[in-house]
Amino acid sequence: MSLGQEVPSFNITEQDGLPSNTIYNLFQDNKGFLWIATENGLARYNGFQFYTYDNSSVRSRAVSGILEDDKQRLWLHNFFGEVLYLENDSLKKLTSWETHYTSGFPTISSYKNDLLITVPSHFYQYSPADQNWEILKVDLSQNTKSVHYNHHIVTSQNEIVVCYTSEETTYVKNLSTQETITIDKKDYVLSINVIRLIEYRNKILLFDYAFGKLFDLKSNKADDISEAYKSLLENTTQVSCINDTLLAFMGNDGIKLTGQHGYQKHLLPGKQVSSAVFDKEGGLWLGTLTEGLFYLSSLSSVIYKKEFYRDFNKLAFDPTTGNIFAGNLNGNITQLNEQGEVIRQQASDNKSTVQSLFVDTLAKRLLVFSDKLYIYQLPTFNLLKTINITATKKILRFNNKYLLATSGGLTSINAETFLPEGYITNLRTSTIAYNKENNTLWIGSQKGISTYDLLTTKENSWIIPETNYSPGASDILLYNESVILGTYNNGVIIIDKSKKYKQISITEGLPSSHVTALDLIGNKLWIGTDNGIALLDLKTYKLLSIDASKGLASKEVYDLVAHKNRLYITHPQGLQILPTDIDLNLQKPFLLVQSVTSDNQNQVKPLKGIILKPGSQQLTFHFDVANNLRSHGATRILYRIKELENDRWNETSLRFPIANYLSLPSGKFTFEAYALNEDDVQSEKSVSIPIEVLSPFWRQMWFIVVSFIILTSIIILFVYLRMRSVNRRNREKLEQQNQAQSLRIAQLTSIRAQMNPHFIFNTMSLIQGKVLNGLKEEANDQIQYFSSLLRKVLDFSGKETILLNDEIEVLQKYLLIEKSRFDGELDYSITINDTAKQEMIRIPSLLTQPFVENALRHGLMHKVGDKVLKIDFSLRDDTLIITIKDNGIGRKASGEFNKARRKEHQSFAVEANQKRIDLLNASRQHHISLEILDHYNEHNIASGTSVIIQVPLDLEVNG
Repeated sequence: MSLGQEVPSFNITEQDGLPSNTIYNLFQDNKGFLWIATENGLARYNGFQFYTYDNSSVRSRAVSGILEDDKQRLWLHNFFGEVLYLENDSLKKLTSWETHYTSGFPTISSYKNDLLITVPSHFYQYSPADQNWEILKVDLSQNTKSVHYNHHIVTSQNEIVVCYTSEETTYVKNLSTQETITIDKKDYVLSINVIRLIEYRNKILLFDYAFGKLFDLKSNKADDISEAYKSLLENTTQVSCINDTLLAFMGNDGIKLTGQHGYQKHLLPGKQVSSAVFDKEGGLWLGTLTEGLFYLSSLSSVIYKKEFYRDFNKLAFDPTTGNIFAGNLNGNITQLNEQGEVIRQQASDNKSTVQSLFVDTLAKRLLVFSDKLYIYQLPTFNLLKTINITATKKILRFNNKYLLATSGGLTSINAETFLPEGYITNLRTSTIAYNKENNTLWIGSQKGISTYDLLTTKENSWIIPETNYSPGASDILLYNESVILGTYNNGVIIIDKSKKYKQISITEGLPSSHVTALDLIGNKLWIGTDNGIALLDLKTYKLLSIDASKGLASKEVYDLVAHKNRLYITHPQGLQILPTDIDLNLQKPFLLVQSVTSDNQNQVKPLKGIILKPGSQQLTFHFDVANNLRSHGATRILYRIKELENDRWNETSLRFPIANYLSLPSGKFTFEAYALNEDDVQSEKSVSIPIEVLSPFWRQMWFIVVSFIILTSIIILFVYLRMRSVNRRNREKLEQQNQAQSLRIAQLTSIRAQMNPHFIFNTMSLIQGKVLNGLKEEANDQIQYFSSLLRKVLDFSGKETILLNDEIEVLQKYLLIEKSRFDGELDYSITINDTAKQEMIRIPSLLTQPFVENALRHGLMHKVGDKVLKIDFSLRDDTLIITIKDNGIGRKASGEFNKARRKEHQSFAVEANQKRIDLLNASRQHHISLEILDHYNEHNIASGTSVIIQVPLDLEVNG
């Protein structure tokens, strides 16, 4: 990189939650979390928030040397030599190590299912599974006491390579191949405590920090390659391989990266870099000893941050040369080539902000407005003309004129004589565009947008259709036959040739509705805003946001120019160059449920399922997301309870990673959640947790069964007592009347007393059957229908007559209960003619129910196929005619069926009711008649039965 250029980075310090600005080690685990070893302990970072880990029993909080074993446990050590590990999200101390530790910093590696630990005096192999320690003897020919272990590594081929010193001779031995390289003191003098082994591109390197030496260990010998890396080794305290392809030299002058084909980068010059790691998303994380953590999202981005470049605000592109012209706040102009290298700097004496730049490719001129309009000849930068004019925001050329959008209006200058030609409009303008197809100007200002026809000199305001509003425009471009408007408050508006428009705003994903700059490459529209950059594909209208996660060093964008594969941007941090080929983050985030609480109580092992007690008021899920460091907390988390919310997903983010539910109903549910990164890539595995909210005890099956039995017993007892009470009152009443009337009434009451329990027990049998068959809901419904019916029956059982409407209501409730016994195959209807509806007719209580029951039990119960029952009430000449018709098997077939089952041919209900009618007729002037008709089809086969009851209306009863 040339002078003044550097890769943009973002600094994270103690003010952002980092435990300490002194960092010793960085590590990304298998899930994608970044682990940071600091002076004040261990921290985990998810891209937005730090989680710290501590153990009160350790003797030093400063930690380093983080690694992950095959079981995905983290291991590290502190500066007192204690070995620590992370288990169940808790930092623990390996207490058995204390009996083996002597002195020095341990080096820890994961090897298969074990750990390898070297300290100066010993080389250990530790098995966490059985907590077994074994001392490894690397060289049996050496006196064990004279061996000093310097360092060891486990290579990518799972080979153990150890470096040790004995009697001033250094050895590097591969324990898998037994190959040993000897470095004798007569050849090279090496230190003891600061030797490190590095695996780099299938080679083993040895770095001696004390002497600043780097060796390539190959072919049984050590080659000193220090001279080839001399400039990189200066101020270097650590050398490591990162990303498997780059060799990193870290120390007091930042980090220097080197790779194949001469690749080199110098990052964070002047800073004390202690550790480096590339994350899975391609970002580089650098730890420092004094200034915290630095993040570089892309090494291909460049920013000019010297004071001279920091104040750039306006840009112009010269398509003939590919050069970029940048103006700053002091009136200076800088010319850069396509590679971003500075060609020329043109100083200005006026020190006024450059407000507009324009390259006239026809005349090879550069027009600059700061305090005045300056016209330079290119490429010599000779000043051709200075013109006093009001503040100019945009310049363009058409034909032989320069058009200038100024604070005083839209004016033109002759491109040959530089003489002003007057104002086209006095409206304060901020931008213009010329459409040569129809010789029209598009004019933008803070107050609105208008078009100006150069032939007719007619100006028309453009307003958003169906409104009276014309948005203020900051920039205007022409694309094919469309006009693209960048507005101050309404995002981007695209108007096609048919004058239809499409608006792109925050709703569609634009970072901000305040557009500051526009530029086009083909069908790609680059949009600068006060909150980042967006790239819009004008064919698909797919929008991509570019912010800090993509390497943008500042949210606010002053100006931008896109050329070939580079995007030039000016913002408060200076001039920045980004590649136009923006890499999407295709890494899938890793969503975790850190904890689940119910009424502030933690759920144990919630992923296996959650069972909540009845009446639980609150259920809260706490999330975390790994492998999405680049999003800086913008990771979206979507969640729902499938059975309650169907296709509606709730949304939160790492800034508030909580899902909260209040007062869930009883039942079984499934909680689902997944994460989306900043480029809408979904997490690889979604969260799915079964939930069961227990019902209150009164809604559970055992309680319903017990309650039904108790209720049934109470009802039977109540009916029994009720009927006994009715009989007793009837007997007392009969004793006070004459013997004949008493006899008839006693007989009538007796028959009704027999009929009611018969009906009740039939109904109770039906309900009991449903309960025993586990039809809980249907049984509950039947109990409700039965309770209502029972109240009516008990109420009417003590009355001689009731209203016809009450009789029909009883029939409807009874038939609703009976229909379930026929499994839905019963089709019944009750009709009443208009004349009967209008009368307050009274009839003997429960007169029709026994005949309806008889039709069901003996006519329809044994019929195969459709079962139809029709009940009709009609009033003719003061007589109520009741017709009960069924399409059953007929009386003859029913009688034979009952004989086969050793039952009486005639049902109890019909016999009892016939007796009841006879008794009623004994005390009535006009008798009730009963007629039963059998129906046959054309083959003389029984096809049903009709019962016709004619009830004369007594005036004393129905008058």
